[in-house]
Parts: sequence; structure tokens; C-alpha cells
Amino acid sequence: MPYITIESGVLTDAQKEQLIKRLTEVSSEIMNVPQEFFATTIKELPDKNFGIAISVMLCIGYAGGIAANAPFVFLMQYINWREILVILGFVILAGVILFALLSRNIEFPAINRTVKLRSLPFRLVLHKKHNRNLFSFACCNFGISYSIQAIIGKKFLEDFCLMPASKAAMVLSIMAVIAAVFNIINASFCKMCHNHRVIFLKNAAVITFVSLLIICLCLIFEIRTYFIAVIFFILAANASLTSLLVPVLHLTNRKMVSGTAVSIMNFCFFTMVGLLGTAMGFLLNLFEPEKSGNVLVYSNQSYLAVFGLFFLLSVFELYKARKLSNKY
Repeated sequence: MPYITIESGVLTDAQKEQLIKRLTEVSSEIMNVPQEFFATTIKELPDKNFGIAISVMLCIGYAGGIAANAPFVFLMQYINWREILVILGFVILAGVILFALLSRNIEFPAINRTVKLRSLPFRLVLHKKHNRNLFSFACCNFGISYSIQAIIGKKFLEDFCLMPASKAAMVLSIMAVIAAVFNIINASFCKMCHNHRVIFLKNAAVITFVSLLIICLCLIFEIRTYFIAVIFFILAANASLTSLLVPVLHLTNRKMVSGTAVSIMNFCFFTMVGLLGTAMGFLLNLFEPEKSGNVLVYSNQSYLAVFGLFFLLSVFELYKARKLSNKY
């Protein structure tokens, strides 16, 4: 007896009935077997809480970003930075040992050692136009926010907004907290809105565009305001989209390549950050920085070049977001 099995997201009864009917009709015609002999099963893969589970994991992972700014600057008032890093090294080592002890009784999935590295999964993922649009959107959104938080944000707040170093470090720590918390908030709110994730992604592109436009206008008209820190907070919340992006990739790709799709997206994330880091160094040095003691202070023109690049990327992000499909 021919047997058909399908894996899908959550379907209505009407969708299931229509799917089974069409599958059996086509299979019967091709195989010359009466429809009555076919057995069809549908395995639904509910994704209601998938994004929330990812968001909790990401929230824990952001602890390092939170500790690396304001707490680190505060401790440097009392301890040498090398000693702080040594202490952190021992803390991490203790955490690894604790995990090894606690995970001894956990049964992890068996490793399939017969799988070989092939190009097919990568080609299947990159062949889909929706994936390419999503990767382009995501790497711009994440790259801009992470570059501000990890590379240029603190220096910009000190040089342009004339913010003290301790307050600038606090702003970046708050950005990390917001990024961590909003992964959960975005996933939860999206679930309340029936998981219409692509709509959230399109709104995020608009927010990035408007936020960077405001920063560029502040630079052009030399409006030195602490309100830019609030815009940084908005960008941090707006870039907390991994808990939405990963479920979209799982739903729009075959199960056998969904993990590959997520890995390619992460590769795009950090490749963009690396490229932007290099580009920012080049753009900042286009204009001669001033010296204030032993500290270099970069000019408004330098920062305008950097945030102008971010603004152009936000335009591209907006363009790619409009091409994302709401139906998947």
C-alpha cells in the first residue's frame, strides 16, 4: 500500500483535507494505483513557542555584552584591566566545569557520523530568493546595531555628544540589556499577533531607516544631544530579531537544510560586522582627528561618513524587507 507522509506547519482542517485530496489524486495518476489504496499522514510542526525558546537562550547569551561595558569600566577604577580579564577567565573556567558536571546525566541526541559535508544544502538554501532577501535584510539590520554597540557607539557618544566615558559605557550596557530583553518581548508579542513575523521585520526596517536619518541630521546640523542615546536604545530593541528570523527560516526551508540556513544567516551577521569594522576605520581616518591629551577625538565629518554608510545600508535593508513574502 503506498504511503505518503508530510511535515508542515500548523494547518486548518480544510487545508489538511485539500492537501490530502490533491496529493492522492496526483499520486494515483502517476502510479496508476487507485486512490483508495493510499495512506496519507500529516505531521504538524507547531512553531508557537519556538521563537520564545530561542529568545530565552539569546537573553542568557547577552550577559557577556552587558558585563563588558559599564561593569568593566567601573571595576577598572579599582583593579587593573589585566587582572579583571584573569578573574573573568577563572569565572568562565568554573562555569565550564560546572556545566560538565551537571550535564553528565543529560541524554544528548545521537551524532550521525555518516553525514558528509556537501555543497547541496548550501545550494538549496541560497537558490531560494526569499532566503537571499532575508539574509540581506538581516545582516544589514544586525550589522548596524552590533557595530554601534560593539565598535563605535561609546566613542561616538564621547566625541560628538560630549558624554563622559562612564555614562557612554552605561548606555552600551543598557543597549545590551534591551537587546536581550526585547528578543523575548518581540517573540512574545509576535505570538500574540498570530506569528505574523514578516510584518514585524518590515516594521523594523522602517524604524532603522528613520533612526539613522535622525542621527545623520543631528550630525549635519551639529545637534549635540543625549537623545541620540535613546535612538541607540531603539536600534538595540529593533535589532533583536533573531527570535523571529530563525523560525521564519525553519518554516520556509526543508527540515534537512533549515540548520544550514540558520548557519548561513549567522555567517552573514558577523561577516557584515567585520566588513563594517574595517570600513569604519577607513572612514574615520578620512578626516584628521584632533588630539585631546593622549586621546584622539574624531570630527563630525568622520562620524557623518560612518553614519551615512549606515543610512545607505538601512535604505538597502528597507528595500529587501519589502521583498519578503508574508506567505510561507
